[in-house]
Amino acid sequence: MKKSLLMITLIGALLSGCTALEKTSETTDKVSTISKTAQTMLDMNSIKGVEYTLEGSDITVVFDSGKIYGFSGVNRYFGVVEIEGDKVTIDNVASTMMAGETAKMESEAEYLKKLANVNKIVIEENSISLLGNDKPLKFIKK
Repeated sequence: MKKSLLMITLIGALLSGCTALEKTSETTDKVSTISKTAQTMLDMNSIKGVEYTLEGSDITVVFDSGKIYGFSGVNRYFGVVEIEGDKVTIDNVASTMMAGETAKMESEAEYLKKLANVNKIVIEENSISLLGNDKPLKFIKK
C-alpha cells in the first residue's frame, strides 16, 4: 500500500514537471516575442523622422509612423512601410510626376524598383541598409 502510494506520488510529480516544462517553453516564446517587439520599437524610434541619403547620390529616405518618403532624384516619393525586427515591407509607393534629365529619370526608376523589392533592414548608428534581391541600398544619416 505504501509502495503504491509512493509510486502514485512520484508519477504525479513527474507529470507535473513535464507540464511545468511546457509552460516554461511557452513563457520563453512569449518573452522572446515581447523582446523582439521592444527592439523593433527601439530601432524604429532611433530612425523615426530622420533623413538619410543614399551613398553617392542625392536620393533620400525618411521613415515616420508607418510611412516612408523621400526624394528619388527628380521627384518626391511616398508609401507605406511595416517593420518587424529586421523584416521590412514597403507597399503602395507613389511619386510626383516631374520630368528631368534622362539619366536622372532612369536612376530614379531603378531606385524605386529596388525599393519595391526590399525585405530586410539593418539599422546602425549613422546608417540604414535596405536589402532585397538587388545590391543593398545604404543610406547615411544627414
